[in-house]
Amino acid sequence: MKPDRVVFALIAAYQFCIWWVVRNDPFFGDAISSTAQAATYIYQQQLTTLFYPLTADPGHPTFYSYLLALVWTLTDYSLPVAHAYSCTWAGFLLWSVFVFAKQYLSIKQSIIALVGCMLFATTLSQSAMVLNTVALMAFFIQAVIAVVTHNRLRLIFAASLMCITHLQAPFLLLSLFCFDAYRTFFRKQEGNLTRFVSSRWIVYAIPIVCWFGWLYVHYVHTGWFLHSPYYTDADTLNGPKEWLKAMLTICMRLFDYGMIACYLAIGYAAFTNAEYRKKLVSWIMLLLPLCVTMAVFLNNTIGHRYFLGYQLLAIVGTVYTIEQLKLAKRVYVYGLVSVCVFSGNWMYYPGKTLGDATLAYRSYFALEEQVLAAYPNVTFYTHAPIANPYALTHLQPGRSAFVRLNDASFDTIPAILQSNINAEFSEKQKAFLTQNWYGESFESGAVYATVFLNPTFYPNHKMQHFRKPTAIEQMMINLKLKWKGSQ
Repeated sequence: MKPDRVVFALIAAYQFCIWWVVRNDPFFGDAISSTAQAATYIYQQQLTTLFYPLTADPGHPTFYSYLLALVWTLTDYSLPVAHAYSCTWAGFLLWSVFVFAKQYLSIKQSIIALVGCMLFATTLSQSAMVLNTVALMAFFIQAVIAVVTHNRLRLIFAASLMCITHLQAPFLLLSLFCFDAYRTFFRKQEGNLTRFVSSRWIVYAIPIVCWFGWLYVHYVHTGWFLHSPYYTDADTLNGPKEWLKAMLTICMRLFDYGMIACYLAIGYAAFTNAEYRKKLVSWIMLLLPLCVTMAVFLNNTIGHRYFLGYQLLAIVGTVYTIEQLKLAKRVYVYGLVSVCVFSGNWMYYPGKTLGDATLAYRSYFALEEQVLAAYPNVTFYTHAPIANPYALTHLQPGRSAFVRLNDASFDTIPAILQSNINAEFSEKQKAFLTQNWYGESFESGAVYATVFLNPTFYPNHKMQHFRKPTAIEQMMINLKLKWKGSQ
């Protein structure tokens, strides 16, 4: 069998295993706001609209969501179909990484890099989520391949699809331009900068037109361009202090979940090999513009998944680095890096809100069932991502046991559900609830969910079985408060 077919079968088997495990998982986290809100609405409107519901619009282009609605229309409106759709995109992302790896590695080495990407925690988690970020990163990798292979048509096509998939696309487009400029002008010292710009402007202008085209159409429909009235994280630009914090956060995201081993290997190779340093600069030119610009606009919502494409390229670069070593060292370093990357699937920071960078969030689903079984007739007030309609998260009719808390006074609320998968509850609020309300905590793995019952509404329910943070968890909470400047 040809190597490419073997790799295709490997990716298909990997994604099928993921799909089988998560096929009935509800929409969760940003998959609700970024995908489910649009896809379900477009499906209900029989594909006659391109937009989110007006009251739940984050502003993203809806290419990914519209295709999902189309797939539902052609097949079945269900969670297994949504997850199959997501896993297909994740498979395309992995295939793109393999194609990129073949530009620098042998087939055998490219397969090793691919397996490393499969072991990476965020690859697994994003395959399980139904998020447009995976499609964005697949198009990004395809655009990188186009730059490396000097394929302008492929670059235009991939970059244009990026720009109708996610609002992050312009950051990636800037990175691609800097990467392209360095490779073709500064590194190879061919021609001059004016000639480079004149020969490339149309390549990057078309994706920009696509992005601004979406903004215009979206503005006509909603009355606003970028700053959603429903999502306020990027409403203001970061000042110097906030920008520095954001850059440090990005560094932590890049080194997280075992990836520090990859960067140490790459850094060591660059330190000891002048030729490798030149290659590293190319990669830095691909990464740095994204980091710098993203740190200007984002602060609290810099997720690991925004750098998934870079992390997968870093794994390819790590394999390239290790292959330059002697055999004895090669085996040792491969083992060390593999253990670090794979162990990232079980990494957890006590006191930190759980995101979607690993599959740890899935433990919440069982906890939610336990809570609803223990309190079958209670309506809980809470924050996202828990507080969403059942019909939106499960694609089925059913009682929505969770209501958005928003700014409601605690005195008027009968019950609250708080978990480490939502970040909106302050430490003061959690302390008040623990000291003054009744309830109990449910735990599974790294996830907990705590039920708080207002004594005014439940005077006879005097049970208090709340979890207590460990010393390490409390230390991490205090550090987080200092980092954010909160008390």
